[in-house]
Amino acid sequence: MQVILLCCLAAVVGTAGAVYGDACSIITWSNLGGSDKQIVEADVPKNCTSGDVDWNYPKGYLKLGLNLPGQTFSLCLEAAWATSITGVMDVTEGRDVELPLPSEGVESCAKSAHSTVVLMVSSPSWQTYMTGFNYKVIIT
Repeated sequence: MQVILLCCLAAVVGTAGAVYGDACSIITWSNLGGSDKQIVEADVPKNCTSGDVDWNYPKGYLKLGLNLPGQTFSLCLEAAWATSITGVMDVTEGRDVELPLPSEGVESCAKSAHSTVVLMVSSPSWQTYMTGFNYKVIIT
């Protein structure tokens, strides 16, 4: 019984390490004492084609960008287990195009312009502990 329990514990610890040590995961947070208009900036790692975004104490906006020189691509946001956001805007080169909220079966995607995409994600109006969503990069 102790051997089985020890094996299960090792599997859980190994899985947690793999998830939280993932180089394609983006972890960011808002300043709780800051304005409701604050902008937290984060970049998708250039060598990643998918990952997750954990936004702790979301307040204001999360500006998520990706620059892949010489590439044409789309950056898509997908719902995850804790997605609680109120808007997604494609602000690449001043576009200001509202995208659908990511939900089950619905992605928010923006195409690159001059090898860059910038998305602005709005936090919920009520304070939450965290929100999260997934991203994927589609090279075209």
